[in-house]
Amino acid sequence: MKDEVLKKLEVFFDNSTSYGLFPIVAYSLDGNNLLLLTTNIPDLALAFDVLKDATGQEYDLGHYVPTLALRRAAQDNPHVFVLHETNIPGLNAELLAEIGRVVSIFGAPFFRQKGFALVDICHFSRLSHADQLSQLYSLQNVLGSSIRRAGKFCGQLRLATDFGRASTGDGFYVWHNTIGGHADVAVFVVLVCMMAQTEAMRQKGFQMRLKSAFVIDSAFMLYDPEVEVSPHAVPSNAVGAATNGAARLVASAKPGQLLLGDFFRPGQPSEVLSPEGLVRQANELFRLEGYGPAGLKLEPDSKVRVVDKHEAPWYCWNVTGEVPNLIGDELLRVKVGLEPDDARELSEIRFKSSA
Repeated sequence: MKDEVLKKLEVFFDNSTSYGLFPIVAYSLDGNNLLLLTTNIPDLALAFDVLKDATGQEYDLGHYVPTLALRRAAQDNPHVFVLHETNIPGLNAELLAEIGRVVSIFGAPFFRQKGFALVDICHFSRLSHADQLSQLYSLQNVLGSSIRRAGKFCGQLRLATDFGRASTGDGFYVWHNTIGGHADVAVFVVLVCMMAQTEAMRQKGFQMRLKSAFVIDSAFMLYDPEVEVSPHAVPSNAVGAATNGAARLVASAKPGQLLLGDFFRPGQPSEVLSPEGLVRQANELFRLEGYGPAGLKLEPDSKVRVVDKHEAPWYCWNVTGEVPNLIGDELLRVKVGLEPDDARELSEIRFKSSA
């Protein structure tokens, strides 16, 4: 029964979202009827504002909205919303939970606070095709190794080793498939492990260097339309302020540099995460390997401002320090990031002191 319902939902979702390709804004259940509210305008921010005004509440993309509020929003705003309806007999509590998860996948969930790491291979376009292949293949292996290494810390953070990734051609975006401050710390640790392992490889003669950034901000998670829809599907890509900010910081970074976007992440009632807290937690997690803490720090001890190619400012922190890293049987204290003088040496990086 469940599989039949999910198959019917997949067909219904495909049909209801195929025209204009705009995602599900909200859904509701009225008896055995499933109601989907899609938007017929490309400006999702405007659609959210209209829905908020119509219901008096703030919703994320693809979330449940009470039936009367959903119908009223569609009726009063025909220029913004389209309402779709289908009958699903035999609804029960288990199916309702499955429907909610599948709707959230089609709805391209929106997260107001989610951590993303971005790593790029330096000077990639200048390399020969053979060197490009070698370095990108090595970076992929470094990412896999770093995720496995972070698995030692995920237990302490009460997380599964459930990371997502998307290739940029000369690097990767990395995120955790759950939400919350602990998930963001885990992603930052993966990034630190990647930078440390790459620097350790350089000491052994492999000439690949990375530049990187970590940003916590809002993002839409996207799912591969060719993959069969299920409640266990994982996002294959992301777009939003977080990924855009990470790209802008990496574009301004120097080889070897790790930039941390400025943020203040509220979570559960007792959960607050800041750049200082993120670095402090990461340092302590490395103790679990038995080689002592990492020595990461924010230097200078104030924010710096990156001005991108569009003249837009991005506030961030420069991360530097040492990380214990085991290569074979040899334990190294590997340098991660750049010291402030090295990080701001070239004027074309366009760093400016924050106001």
